[in-house]
Amino acid sequence: MAARTSHKRAREEGELVGEAADGSRPIIEPTRDQVAEAQAEPAPESAAAAASQHSAEAVAEQEGLPSGPVAAELAALRHELSGLAGAAQAAGQADEACVSACTLRLQTLVACCASAGGARLVTRGLQPRHIGLQVRSSISCTPTCPGARAAFEAVGLAEAPEPALTIVTPHFAAAECSGRAAARFVGAVLLPRVRGLVKPASRALFHVALSLIAHHPRALGDELLLPLMWLPAMNATGGGAVASRGATPQAEAAGRLLKEMPAAELSRLLGLFLRGEGGQGGEGGQGGEGGQQGGQPSAWSEAQVELLEKVLSQRPVLPAEELHELLQQADANVDALRASVKFGQLLLTLARGYGSQLDRHQLSLAKRVTEQLEKAFVKKPALAALAKQEAALGAG
Repeated sequence: MAARTSHKRAREEGELVGEAADGSRPIIEPTRDQVAEAQAEPAPESAAAAASQHSAEAVAEQEGLPSGPVAAELAALRHELSGLAGAAQAAGQADEACVSACTLRLQTLVACCASAGGARLVTRGLQPRHIGLQVRSSISCTPTCPGARAAFEAVGLAEAPEPALTIVTPHFAAAECSGRAAARFVGAVLLPRVRGLVKPASRALFHVALSLIAHHPRALGDELLLPLMWLPAMNATGGGAVASRGATPQAEAAGRLLKEMPAAELSRLLGLFLRGEGGQGGEGGQGGEGGQQGGQPSAWSEAQVELLEKVLSQRPVLPAEELHELLQQADANVDALRASVKFGQLLLTLARGYGSQLDRHQLSLAKRVTEQLEKAFVKKPALAALAKQEAALGAG
Protein backbone atom coordinates (compact mmCIF):
# COMPACT_ATOMS: atom_id res chain seq x y z
CA MET A 1 0.00 0.00 0.00
CA ALA A 2 2.83 2.41 0.95
CA ALA A 3 4.65 1.58 -2.30
CA ARG A 4 1.59 2.38 -4.37
CA THR A 5 1.12 5.69 -2.51
CA SER A 6 4.75 6.59 -3.07
CA HIS A 7 4.52 5.68 -6.73
CA LYS A 8 1.37 7.81 -7.13
CA ARG A 9 3.07 10.79 -5.48
CA ALA A 10 6.05 10.38 -7.77
CA ARG A 11 3.78 10.35 -10.82
CA GLU A 12 2.08 13.57 -9.65
CA GLU A 13 5.41 15.31 -8.99
CA GLY A 14 7.11 14.15 -12.20
CA GLU A 15 9.74 12.06 -10.42
CA LEU A 16 11.45 8.87 -11.58
CA VAL A 17 9.05 5.94 -11.64
CA GLY A 18 11.19 3.24 -13.21
CA GLU A 19 13.68 2.36 -15.93
CA ALA A 20 13.32 1.58 -19.57
CA ALA A 21 13.25 -2.08 -20.60
CA ASP A 22 16.93 -1.92 -21.65
CA GLY A 23 17.91 -0.03 -18.51
CA SER A 24 19.41 2.77 -20.55
CA ARG A 25 17.43 5.76 -19.23
CA PRO A 26 14.92 6.42 -16.49
CA ILE A 27 11.24 6.91 -17.25
CA ILE A 28 9.86 10.25 -16.09
CA GLU A 29 6.13 10.86 -16.30
CA PRO A 30 5.09 14.46 -16.70
CA THR A 31 3.08 16.32 -14.12
CA ARG A 32 -0.49 17.42 -14.81
CA ASP A 33 0.72 21.05 -15.14
CA GLN A 34 3.37 20.01 -17.63
CA VAL A 35 0.77 18.16 -19.69
CA ALA A 36 -1.50 21.21 -19.73
CA GLU A 37 1.36 23.45 -20.80
CA ALA A 38 2.39 21.05 -23.53
CA GLN A 39 -1.18 20.93 -24.84
CA ALA A 40 -1.37 24.72 -24.81
CA GLU A 41 1.87 25.18 -26.75
CA PRO A 42 1.32 25.49 -30.50
CA ALA A 43 2.89 23.18 -33.00
CA PRO A 44 6.10 24.52 -34.57
CA GLU A 45 4.16 25.64 -37.66
CA SER A 46 1.48 27.46 -35.65
CA ALA A 47 4.14 28.97 -33.40
CA ALA A 48 5.84 30.48 -36.43
CA ALA A 49 2.52 31.83 -37.66
CA ALA A 50 1.81 33.31 -34.24
CA ALA A 51 5.23 34.96 -34.18
CA SER A 52 4.64 36.36 -37.66
CA GLN A 53 1.25 37.72 -36.64
CA HIS A 54 2.72 39.28 -33.49
CA SER A 55 5.45 40.90 -35.58
CA ALA A 56 2.90 42.26 -38.08
CA GLU A 57 0.79 43.68 -35.27
CA ALA A 58 3.87 45.31 -33.75
CA VAL A 59 4.72 46.94 -37.08
CA ALA A 60 1.11 48.05 -37.53
CA GLU A 61 1.08 49.65 -34.09
CA GLN A 62 4.46 51.29 -34.66
CA GLU A 63 3.36 52.78 -37.98
CA GLY A 64 -0.12 53.71 -36.78
CA LEU A 65 -1.83 51.32 -39.18
CA PRO A 66 -5.20 49.74 -38.36
CA SER A 67 -4.98 46.21 -37.03
CA GLY A 68 -7.24 43.60 -35.47
CA PRO A 69 -11.02 44.10 -35.38
CA VAL A 70 -10.75 47.76 -36.33
CA ALA A 71 -8.86 46.87 -39.49
CA ALA A 72 -11.51 44.31 -40.35
CA GLU A 73 -14.26 46.88 -39.89
CA LEU A 74 -12.51 49.47 -42.04
CA ALA A 75 -11.78 46.91 -44.75
CA ALA A 76 -15.44 45.91 -44.77
CA LEU A 77 -16.44 49.58 -44.96
CA ARG A 78 -14.16 50.05 -47.95
CA HIS A 79 -15.89 47.18 -49.74
CA GLU A 80 -19.35 48.52 -48.86
CA LEU A 81 -18.55 52.05 -50.01
CA SER A 82 -17.22 50.75 -53.29
CA GLY A 83 -20.46 48.89 -53.94
CA LEU A 84 -22.65 51.77 -52.80
CA ALA A 85 -20.76 54.32 -54.91
CA GLY A 86 -21.01 52.13 -58.00
CA ALA A 87 -24.74 51.63 -57.48
CA ALA A 88 -25.24 55.36 -56.85
CA GLN A 89 -23.44 56.28 -60.07
CA ALA A 90 -25.61 53.85 -62.01
CA ALA A 91 -28.91 54.79 -60.38
CA GLY A 92 -28.25 58.47 -59.79
CA GLN A 93 -28.68 58.21 -56.02
CA ALA A 94 -27.51 56.05 -53.12
CA ASP A 95 -29.64 53.26 -51.67
CA GLU A 96 -30.71 54.64 -48.28
CA ALA A 97 -31.20 51.20 -46.73
CA CYS A 98 -27.70 50.11 -47.73
CA VAL A 99 -26.24 53.38 -46.49
CA SER A 100 -27.93 52.87 -43.13
CA ALA A 101 -26.52 49.35 -42.95
CA CYS A 102 -22.94 50.67 -42.85
CA THR A 103 -23.62 53.38 -40.27
CA LEU A 104 -21.84 51.59 -37.43
CA ARG A 105 -18.72 51.09 -39.51
CA LEU A 106 -18.77 54.75 -40.47
CA GLN A 107 -18.92 55.56 -36.76
CA THR A 108 -15.85 53.40 -36.28
CA LEU A 109 -14.05 55.51 -38.89
CA VAL A 110 -15.11 58.75 -37.18
CA ALA A 111 -13.96 57.42 -33.80
CA CYS A 112 -10.53 56.56 -35.19
CA CYS A 113 -10.19 60.19 -36.30
CA ALA A 114 -11.55 61.69 -33.09
CA SER A 115 -9.02 60.06 -30.77
CA ALA A 116 -6.14 62.23 -29.59
CA GLY A 117 -2.93 61.42 -31.40
CA GLY A 118 -4.79 58.73 -33.28
CA ALA A 119 -5.57 56.20 -30.60
CA ARG A 120 -6.93 52.74 -31.19
CA LEU A 121 -10.38 51.77 -30.02
CA VAL A 122 -10.49 49.19 -27.26
CA THR A 123 -12.22 46.34 -29.07
CA ARG A 124 -10.63 43.29 -27.43
CA GLY A 125 -13.19 40.57 -26.97
CA LEU A 126 -15.77 42.20 -29.25
CA GLN A 127 -17.16 40.57 -32.33
CA PRO A 128 -16.83 42.72 -35.48
CA ARG A 129 -20.54 43.40 -35.55
CA HIS A 130 -20.33 44.88 -32.03
CA ILE A 131 -17.48 47.30 -32.67
CA GLY A 132 -19.75 50.01 -34.04
CA LEU A 133 -21.91 49.75 -30.93
CA GLN A 134 -18.80 50.20 -28.80
CA VAL A 135 -17.95 53.30 -30.81
CA ARG A 136 -21.41 54.76 -30.43
CA SER A 137 -21.69 54.11 -26.70
CA SER A 138 -18.19 55.18 -25.67
CA ILE A 139 -15.00 56.04 -27.47
CA SER A 140 -12.49 54.29 -25.23
CA CYS A 141 -8.97 54.52 -26.60
CA THR A 142 -5.52 53.22 -25.90
CA PRO A 143 -2.40 55.09 -27.01
CA THR A 144 -1.84 52.76 -29.98
CA CYS A 145 -4.98 53.35 -32.06
CA PRO A 146 -4.66 53.74 -35.88
CA GLY A 147 -4.21 57.37 -36.87
CA ALA A 148 -6.72 59.28 -38.93
CA ARG A 149 -4.65 59.23 -42.12
CA ALA A 150 -4.06 55.47 -41.83
CA ALA A 151 -7.78 54.94 -41.24
CA PHE A 152 -8.68 56.97 -44.34
CA GLU A 153 -6.16 54.97 -46.35
CA ALA A 154 -7.63 51.71 -45.06
CA VAL A 155 -11.07 52.81 -46.28
CA GLY A 156 -9.62 54.03 -49.58
CA LEU A 157 -11.09 57.54 -49.47
CA ALA A 158 -8.24 59.07 -51.47
CA GLU A 159 -9.27 57.19 -54.61
CA ALA A 160 -12.96 56.70 -53.79
CA PRO A 161 -15.44 58.19 -56.26
CA GLU A 162 -17.39 61.28 -55.22
CA PRO A 163 -20.60 59.33 -54.42
CA ALA A 164 -18.62 57.59 -51.67
CA LEU A 165 -17.73 61.00 -50.19
CA THR A 166 -21.40 61.97 -50.12
CA ILE A 167 -22.02 58.89 -47.97
CA VAL A 168 -19.09 59.42 -45.60
CA THR A 169 -19.18 63.21 -45.15
CA PRO A 170 -22.48 63.53 -43.22
CA HIS A 171 -20.88 61.62 -40.34
CA PHE A 172 -18.02 64.13 -40.15
CA ALA A 173 -20.32 67.11 -40.73
CA ALA A 174 -22.71 66.09 -37.94
CA ALA A 175 -22.98 68.16 -34.78
CA GLU A 176 -21.99 65.17 -32.62
CA CYS A 177 -18.72 64.72 -34.54
CA SER A 178 -15.78 66.36 -32.77
CA GLY A 179 -14.04 69.31 -34.35
CA ARG A 180 -10.80 67.30 -34.28
CA ALA A 181 -12.27 64.52 -36.39
CA ALA A 182 -13.91 66.96 -38.81
CA ALA A 183 -10.62 68.85 -39.25
CA ARG A 184 -8.70 65.64 -39.93
CA PHE A 185 -11.27 64.61 -42.52
CA VAL A 186 -11.10 67.98 -44.28
CA GLY A 187 -7.30 68.11 -44.26
CA ALA A 188 -6.66 64.50 -45.27
CA VAL A 189 -9.55 63.86 -47.68
CA LEU A 190 -11.09 67.07 -49.04
CA LEU A 191 -8.03 69.31 -49.36
CA PRO A 192 -6.04 66.89 -51.60
CA ARG A 193 -9.07 66.52 -53.87
CA VAL A 194 -9.58 70.25 -54.26
CA ARG A 195 -5.86 70.84 -54.71
CA GLY A 196 -5.86 68.27 -57.50
CA LEU A 197 -8.70 69.86 -59.49
CA VAL A 198 -7.96 70.64 -63.12
CA LYS A 199 -11.49 71.92 -63.79
CA PRO A 200 -14.11 73.58 -61.58
CA ALA A 201 -15.33 71.47 -58.67
CA SER A 202 -18.34 69.31 -59.34
CA ARG A 203 -21.65 70.06 -57.67
CA ALA A 204 -21.25 66.95 -55.51
CA LEU A 205 -17.77 67.91 -54.27
CA PHE A 206 -18.83 71.50 -53.59
CA HIS A 207 -21.84 70.39 -51.54
CA VAL A 208 -19.70 67.91 -49.61
CA ALA A 209 -17.48 70.82 -48.51
CA LEU A 210 -20.46 73.13 -47.99
CA SER A 211 -22.13 70.65 -45.63
CA LEU A 212 -19.36 71.12 -43.04
CA ILE A 213 -20.07 74.83 -42.57
CA ALA A 214 -23.17 74.33 -40.41
CA HIS A 215 -21.37 72.66 -37.48
CA HIS A 216 -17.66 72.76 -38.32
CA PRO A 217 -16.86 76.06 -40.06
CA ARG A 218 -13.52 76.37 -38.25
CA ALA A 219 -12.38 72.95 -39.46
CA LEU A 220 -13.30 73.89 -43.03
CA GLY A 221 -11.62 77.28 -42.72
CA ASP A 222 -8.36 76.09 -41.19
CA GLU A 223 -7.92 72.90 -43.21
CA LEU A 224 -9.34 73.87 -46.61
CA LEU A 225 -10.03 77.56 -47.17
CA LEU A 226 -6.89 79.02 -45.60
CA PRO A 227 -4.59 76.62 -47.50
CA LEU A 228 -6.48 77.43 -50.71
CA MET A 229 -5.96 81.14 -50.09
CA TRP A 230 -2.23 80.41 -50.29
CA LEU A 231 -2.37 77.85 -53.08
CA PRO A 232 -2.83 80.25 -56.06
CA ALA A 233 0.42 82.03 -55.16
CA MET A 234 2.35 78.81 -54.65
CA ASN A 235 1.13 77.33 -57.94
CA ALA A 236 1.17 80.47 -60.04
CA THR A 237 3.22 78.73 -62.73
CA GLY A 238 1.80 75.25 -62.22
CA GLY A 239 -0.39 75.17 -65.33
CA GLY A 240 -3.69 73.30 -65.34
CA ALA A 241 -7.12 74.30 -66.51
CA VAL A 242 -8.40 77.74 -65.57
CA ALA A 243 -11.92 78.59 -64.49
CA SER A 244 -13.90 81.65 -65.51
CA ARG A 245 -12.27 85.11 -65.29
CA GLY A 246 -8.80 83.58 -65.06
CA ALA A 247 -9.30 82.00 -61.62
CA THR A 248 -7.87 78.57 -60.88
CA PRO A 249 -10.38 75.80 -60.03
CA GLN A 250 -9.10 75.97 -56.46
CA ALA A 251 -9.63 79.73 -56.15
CA GLU A 252 -13.07 79.42 -57.72
CA ALA A 253 -14.11 76.77 -55.19
CA ALA A 254 -12.65 78.76 -52.29
CA GLY A 255 -14.46 81.92 -53.41
CA ARG A 256 -17.82 80.16 -53.48
CA LEU A 257 -17.27 78.66 -50.04
CA LEU A 258 -16.07 81.93 -48.52
CA LYS A 259 -19.42 83.49 -49.40
CA GLU A 260 -21.14 80.90 -47.19
CA MET A 261 -18.87 81.15 -44.16
CA PRO A 262 -19.98 82.84 -40.90
CA ALA A 263 -18.72 86.41 -40.55
CA ALA A 264 -16.73 85.62 -37.39
CA GLU A 265 -14.81 82.88 -39.18
CA LEU A 266 -14.10 85.15 -42.12
CA SER A 267 -12.59 87.74 -39.79
CA ARG A 268 -10.42 85.09 -38.13
CA LEU A 269 -9.27 83.65 -41.48
CA LEU A 270 -8.35 87.10 -42.79
CA GLY A 271 -6.27 87.76 -39.69
CA LEU A 272 -4.42 84.46 -40.11
CA PHE A 273 -3.77 85.16 -43.79
CA LEU A 274 -2.44 88.66 -43.15
CA ARG A 275 -0.06 87.24 -40.54
CA GLY A 276 1.21 84.73 -43.08
CA GLU A 277 -0.25 81.67 -41.32
CA GLY A 278 -1.91 78.60 -42.74
CA GLY A 279 0.08 77.99 -45.90
CA GLN A 280 1.02 74.44 -44.83
CA GLY A 281 -2.65 73.34 -44.97
CA GLY A 282 -3.01 69.74 -43.88
CA GLU A 283 0.18 68.43 -45.50
CA GLY A 284 2.81 69.85 -43.21
CA GLY A 285 4.39 71.79 -46.07
CA GLN A 286 5.91 75.22 -46.14
CA GLY A 287 3.98 78.44 -45.80
CA GLY A 288 2.65 80.41 -48.73
CA GLU A 289 4.33 83.23 -50.55
CA GLY A 290 2.08 86.06 -49.39
CA GLY A 291 1.55 87.60 -45.96
CA GLN A 292 4.43 88.56 -43.70
CA GLN A 293 7.90 87.36 -44.59
CA GLY A 294 10.51 88.55 -42.12
CA GLY A 295 8.27 91.47 -41.10
CA GLN A 296 7.76 92.71 -44.66
CA PRO A 297 4.61 92.14 -46.75
CA SER A 298 5.29 90.07 -49.86
CA ALA A 299 3.58 89.71 -53.22
CA TRP A 300 -0.11 88.94 -53.59
CA SER A 301 -1.30 87.00 -56.60
CA GLU A 302 -4.37 88.02 -58.60
CA ALA A 303 -6.22 84.97 -57.27
CA GLN A 304 -5.41 85.92 -53.68
CA VAL A 305 -6.61 89.47 -54.26
CA GLU A 306 -9.90 88.11 -55.57
CA LEU A 307 -10.34 85.91 -52.47
CA LEU A 308 -9.54 88.83 -50.16
CA GLU A 309 -12.23 90.86 -51.91
CA LYS A 310 -14.68 87.97 -51.43
CA VAL A 311 -13.98 88.08 -47.70
CA LEU A 312 -14.42 91.87 -47.42
CA SER A 313 -17.59 91.80 -49.52
CA GLN A 314 -19.28 89.77 -46.75
CA ARG A 315 -18.59 92.67 -44.36
CA PRO A 316 -17.19 90.74 -41.39
CA VAL A 317 -16.26 92.81 -38.34
CA LEU A 318 -12.52 93.54 -38.59
CA PRO A 319 -10.35 94.72 -35.69
CA ALA A 320 -8.43 97.96 -36.22
CA GLU A 321 -5.11 96.13 -36.36
CA GLU A 322 -6.33 93.88 -39.18
CA LEU A 323 -7.51 96.87 -41.22
CA HIS A 324 -4.17 98.55 -40.66
CA GLU A 325 -2.27 95.42 -41.75
CA LEU A 326 -4.48 95.06 -44.83
CA LEU A 327 -3.74 98.63 -45.87
CA GLN A 328 -0.02 98.14 -45.27
CA GLN A 329 0.07 95.06 -47.49
CA ALA A 330 -2.07 96.75 -50.16
CA ASP A 331 0.45 99.59 -50.21
CA ALA A 332 3.29 97.07 -50.61
CA ASN A 333 1.52 95.44 -53.58
CA VAL A 334 0.20 98.43 -55.48
CA ASP A 335 3.21 98.77 -57.77
CA ALA A 336 2.68 95.25 -59.14
CA LEU A 337 -1.13 95.35 -59.16
CA ARG A 338 -2.00 98.94 -60.14
CA ALA A 339 -3.44 97.70 -63.48
CA SER A 340 -5.43 94.86 -61.87
CA VAL A 341 -9.20 95.21 -61.90
CA LYS A 342 -9.40 92.75 -59.00
CA PHE A 343 -7.03 94.84 -56.90
CA GLY A 344 -9.07 97.94 -57.72
CA GLN A 345 -12.24 96.13 -56.70
CA LEU A 346 -10.60 95.14 -53.42
CA LEU A 347 -9.79 98.78 -52.64
CA LEU A 348 -13.29 99.87 -53.62
CA THR A 349 -14.87 97.26 -51.33
CA LEU A 350 -12.51 98.32 -48.54
CA ALA A 351 -13.38 102.03 -48.97
CA ARG A 352 -17.13 101.47 -49.08
CA GLY A 353 -17.37 98.78 -46.41
CA TYR A 354 -14.77 99.90 -43.88
CA GLY A 355 -14.04 103.56 -44.61
CA SER A 356 -15.94 104.63 -41.50
CA GLN A 357 -13.54 102.58 -39.33
CA LEU A 358 -10.39 104.26 -40.69
CA ASP A 359 -8.65 107.05 -38.81
CA ARG A 360 -7.05 110.03 -40.54
CA HIS A 361 -3.71 108.31 -41.05
CA GLN A 362 -5.34 105.20 -42.47
CA LEU A 363 -7.60 107.24 -44.77
CA SER A 364 -4.54 109.05 -46.06
CA LEU A 365 -2.77 105.75 -46.73
CA ALA A 366 -5.85 104.26 -48.45
CA LYS A 367 -6.18 107.38 -50.62
CA ARG A 368 -2.52 107.25 -51.63
CA VAL A 369 -2.78 103.60 -52.66
CA THR A 370 -6.05 104.14 -54.54
CA GLU A 371 -4.69 107.10 -56.50
CA GLN A 372 -2.13 104.79 -58.12
CA LEU A 373 -4.79 102.58 -59.73
CA GLU A 374 -4.95 102.64 -63.53
CA LYS A 375 -8.58 101.55 -63.94
CA ALA A 376 -10.72 104.66 -63.64
CA PHE A 377 -14.02 102.82 -63.26
CA VAL A 378 -12.91 101.45 -59.87
CA LYS A 379 -10.51 104.26 -58.96
CA LYS A 380 -13.05 107.10 -59.07
CA PRO A 381 -15.77 105.53 -56.88
CA ALA A 382 -13.15 104.32 -54.38
CA LEU A 383 -11.67 107.82 -54.06
CA ALA A 384 -15.18 109.27 -53.74
CA ALA A 385 -15.96 106.89 -50.86
CA LEU A 386 -12.71 107.83 -49.10
CA ALA A 387 -13.37 111.57 -49.62
CA LYS A 388 -16.78 111.16 -48.03
CA GLN A 389 -15.20 109.62 -44.95
CA GLU A 390 -12.59 112.38 -44.79
CA ALA A 391 -15.39 114.95 -44.87
CA ALA A 392 -17.19 113.14 -42.07
CA LEU A 393 -14.04 113.16 -39.95
CA GLY A 394 -13.54 116.88 -40.68
CA ALA A 395 -17.08 117.70 -39.72
CA GLY A 396 -16.70 115.75 -36.50
